[in-house]
Amino acid sequence: MLSHVVDPNAKNAAAIAAETGAAVATFAEVLAADDVCGIVVATSTDTHLDYCLQAQAAGKAIFCEKPIGLDLGRAPAAS
Repeated sequence: MLSHVVDPNAKNAAAIAAETGAAVATFAEVLAADDVCGIVVATSTDTHLDYCLQAQAAGKAIFCEKPIGLDLGRAPAAS
């Protein structure tokens, strides 16, 4: 079940939320939500690793589209 939509474009977020019954939220709100156990990261590649590390620190399960990042030197930080 999709519970929250995070998108920098408010119009896109509202449209997806209306279509799915989800709420529009900020990433920080999603990370702080006790009822959210996992997130899907489907953003521009340069943001994948940062969002995944933040979600990991918040104790959320993560599904991230490939690739995890553009800098292989940072990838071990995600393990």
